Amino acid sequence: METKMLGPGFAVEVTGIDPREATAGAAELRALLDAYGLLVLRCPDLSADDHLAFVGLFGRIYDEARDKSGLSHVSNVFGSFPTGRLLFHQDFAFTPNPHPVQSLYAEEVEGAVAPTLFVSNVLAYEKLSPAQREGWAGLTAVHARDATRRGNVDDEFVRIRLLDLPDGDDPIRYPRAHHAVLKRHPRTAAPLLFANEYYTSHILELPPEQGEPIIQEACALLYASEAIYAHEWHAGDLVVWDNIALQHARAQVRPETRRTLRRILVNDAV
Repeated sequence: METKMLGPGFAVEVTGIDPREATAGAAELRALLDAYGLLVLRCPDLSADDHLAFVGLFGRIYDEARDKSGLSHVSNVFGSFPTGRLLFHQDFAFTPNPHPVQSLYAEEVEGAVAPTLFVSNVLAYEKLSPAQREGWAGLTAVHARDATRRGNVDDEFVRIRLLDLPDGDDPIRYPRAHHAVLKRHPRTAAPLLFANEYYTSHILELPPEQGEPIIQEACALLYASEAIYAHEWHAGDLVVWDNIALQHARAQVRPETRRTLRRILVNDAV
């Protein structure tokens, strides 16, 4: 098994292993994911069953579609949020248990499709100044989503700021969870800067005029252009990443392209 760096301090392409026969290399693959946060494998014609078996090496499959298939799709041909740009986020950060591992497999790629963008919460923490580390220690960010939005055409991601909404205290419409702004990865213990431009609503302990600048400083560190890995999709690409250590986004959908990605998630806690 060999690796080649793809991103700025994280993300590697893995060669020399067939995902269909990867059981013997499971421990090494898990170690690579812990070390680099994102793995890319080139796997033409990877079946859904083989995809499920491979991702199952990293934990229990989460039945996102609730149909016992264990898979769903991200597509600009069908499905939710088919157009526009998707803001950086970690899936399920608005719950106490974000998915620890996620994967996408490129079933269909036609034209110069929108790349998926990634940044590292681990590397962002390393860029914090001593004053930021001291000042942000002990702060809690409230992460929330609008559960009534269905992701129709032209329904782009919009940051949810609960304190600005007349019904922002409604936990049914706006499910939310609390996460420390500075926390440790539950598996690797790596320190993280845990805030994002989509779900992070406000800082629990501070008034908006003090909390909002912290969120904006965090985002400026996280999303600096040199910190982003843009994965340009090709048919047969399999991308597996740590959803706690990394965030992802989608660049603006490019007209007259087709991109359908099979998604399989891991979550042992829900």
